[in-house]
Amino acid sequence: MASEPQQRRTEILAAAARLFRRRGFAQVGIDDIGAEVGLSGPALYRYFDSKQTLLAEIIIGHLDRIDSRVDAEPVPALVAAAVEEPDAMYVMARYPGVLAGDPLVQVRERRARFESAWDSLLLPFDEGSTDQLRRQAIAGLLTHLALARSGSRAQRATVARQCIDDLLSIRLQPARAQPEGQSPLRHVNRREAILAVAIPLFCERGYAAVSLADIGTPLGVTGSAVARQFGSKEDLLATALLRGSEQISAGIALALRRSASADEAAREMLAGYVSLAVDFPELVVVQNIEPYALSERYRSERRKRHRGYVDELAHVVELADPRNGKTASRLRAGAAFGALNEAIVGAVRARSAVDAADLLRIASAVALP
Repeated sequence: MASEPQQRRTEILAAAARLFRRRGFAQVGIDDIGAEVGLSGPALYRYFDSKQTLLAEIIIGHLDRIDSRVDAEPVPALVAAAVEEPDAMYVMARYPGVLAGDPLVQVRERRARFESAWDSLLLPFDEGSTDQLRRQAIAGLLTHLALARSGSRAQRATVARQCIDDLLSIRLQPARAQPEGQSPLRHVNRREAILAVAIPLFCERGYAAVSLADIGTPLGVTGSAVARQFGSKEDLLATALLRGSEQISAGIALALRRSASADEAAREMLAGYVSLAVDFPELVVVQNIEPYALSERYRSERRKRHRGYVDELAHVVELADPRNGKTASRLRAGAAFGALNEAIVGAVRARSAVDAADLLRIASAVALP
């Protein structure tokens, strides 16, 4: 039986993982974590000396729970740990890159003790891995399925194992450096020009660290001039995110109109999403990292739109092969978007090129068994 201090540490780790997933690591403070477990911020330091230490222990704890299943095959072990602890899985997938100093060293050392059988499944802690895209995609689909509300735990675990096996069977290109340089052309419309500047800034620095004045400076205008166009920074972010959702929905409509079969429609939907992601990878990053910065009104609208295009893809996936059934088709559709999103986030952070052909192979392997 665990001692009271150990039980308290476990409670704090679970609360921190939950908050990091829901609101983002940067937006969660020690006081927020303390409030979740009925402690003051300073009192939390009796158990953990920093937020970085907390993050490292969440990741190490999840690695330990995967490793405790060494008698199992790697894929089922990884899936079982994720389904049981989705918050910790999400944190391990999304936030190792923010670690520094001793916490980073501790996580690297713990990961190094894994057998080579795990190498193709776990997230890389070194940029430029030749298999980075696949690893990020596995993390993305696994995180989605661990948190999905559709299907039973057993169904989600089965689909996760199948998707990972399918992803491990495809051939991908080695990671390449992101090409330098962008088009010198700019929007003449002030509102569009602001959006074009804001999204890369939010991607690079994070929403909280970017002011309206920062957005206006490259355009030679003041923060007040930016506010006159959008009202607030939140409205600007919401406009960008909802714009992205509209582009995805438009691509789905085109796929349905142009395709002669359900299988073709599914592939066209995925190709449309991939095309958007390759042209505007920063938008995909912001879509997946910054929604917690919005008020519930905007978050609710974004969730509704996301469910809409997952439903559309799930429908044609089921029509393409009715043996999948409705639940598995929806799980696969959501996992395909999850795999794409995490792969793109990982590529942008590692400054790797986002390859359309590889992304389409990944999405098709997950959505269309």
